[in-house]
Amino acid sequence: QACVKLLKNENTIPFIARYRKDVTSGATPQLLRKIAQAMEQFRKVEEAKSRALANHPDLPAAVRSRIQSATSKDEVAQLLQECGISNTKRKTKATVARENGLEGLAQRIIAAPAGTHINDLCKEMQP
Repeated sequence: QACVKLLKNENTIPFIARYRKDVTSGATPQLLRKIAQAMEQFRKVEEAKSRALANHPDLPAAVRSRIQSATSKDEVAQLLQECGISNTKRKTKATVARENGLEGLAQRIIAAPAGTHINDLCKEMQP
């Protein structure tokens, strides 16, 4: 608990290891790093859970309780996905291309014989 308190107060690991040995029972820098990493992971999971619950207040009570008891961000994302909710905010180039209707052209390019010019494939696509 003392290590967590010192880390929360933004003390650095070298400072804690060197000058707060009495409070931390002589915790090594390696142990302090592991504790700091665990704290960061816990913080990220808690943020993911609260964001999911805040953004989707209409979730069934059973799903809400499963989200609250989740232990990883992946578990939260999986629970949302099971409810048909996509939790991704990133758009890949492929996603943007699909949204712009270019998937058909991509399929034609893949299926075209070698040596076919792309302009010919584009002309075939135009109405």
